[in-house]
Amino acid sequence: MKATKYALISGLTAVCVSTCSAETLDGMWNIYEVLDYENLTTKPARTQTSTIQISNETISISPTCKAKIYKEVYRADLPFQLLLKSGEREEDINRFFMKHFGFEPNKMTTYYHINQSNICNHLGNDIIFANEKLIIITGGPILNVFTRSTSRSTATAPNPQSILPQNLKATPLPFKSADYMEHCAGNLPKRRGIPQLTISCSPSFFPYIASKESKDSVSKAIGSHNYFSSGGRNGTDDYNNPVSNGLHPLFVVFPPLGDVILARVDDLERTESRDVTSTAYISIKNNKVIDQLNDGCDFSEEYMCSTSGHNRKYQLTRSGQFVELK
Repeated sequence: MKATKYALISGLTAVCVSTCSAETLDGMWNIYEVLDYENLTTKPARTQTSTIQISNETISISPTCKAKIYKEVYRADLPFQLLLKSGEREEDINRFFMKHFGFEPNKMTTYYHINQSNICNHLGNDIIFANEKLIIITGGPILNVFTRSTSRSTATAPNPQSILPQNLKATPLPFKSADYMEHCAGNLPKRRGIPQLTISCSPSFFPYIASKESKDSVSKAIGSHNYFSSGGRNGTDDYNNPVSNGLHPLFVVFPPLGDVILARVDDLERTESRDVTSTAYISIKNNKVIDQLNDGCDFSEEYMCSTSGHNRKYQLTRSGQFVELK
């Protein structure tokens, strides 16, 4: 294979093998590996983008990089334009992809073209979608491979919605705080300082707001809990029963652990007169808050919380208690 310098062109392309639709791409995708088409003995540096989200025919690479996906008829000279121009043969590309990814690109029938601004070019220009992998071509020979973020806890539970109110959908585990803030909570618009659920974060996240209009028992428990008295940091006592104080907690709920509901609660209503209370995880059982965890962390499929740097870990138990692991 020739060693060639490749120029970047604007636009992203997601290619489907056989039949698929934009909806099959929906979800959070995590970086899996990086390959150099021309030199498999070296490991290229990973892209600075570790996760991407696709939802409702929109790809979100970062808060400043989002675009609609448009379905087009596939031709080899579109996603492989740079490789073909460098002298690579289509049959060689087919063999490479069959060896490493288990499919031949010449079996593709459609692709999804994504127009982007130049701010997105750090990731790449073309995405191949096949066998549950997104393969992003960066600068020609560099392939960033993403795999779908899955949730064994949701898939294996008999009915993860069984004890949740019908109006609340469970956000899948594992859950990463940074991804949630970057792709969802951090992007919510505000009106008069109050977060507005006017954009979709599904299928990776399902945020809700507790307010005086909330009807279900979980939202009411979240809206009336005393976060500040339970160790909440940085804020004031107006987050004791925040809804009664005119505040609007943002929250997500996760697949229940038995009859225990795990929820993450965020205070996003910062003003000149008040600081926000730190993020809290709470456990709810029989419509009552059992325990509160004030360390911001990521939750695994086993309901284990790891703090930044993994210095401290907590386990949610079936009694609803957060137990620190030594």
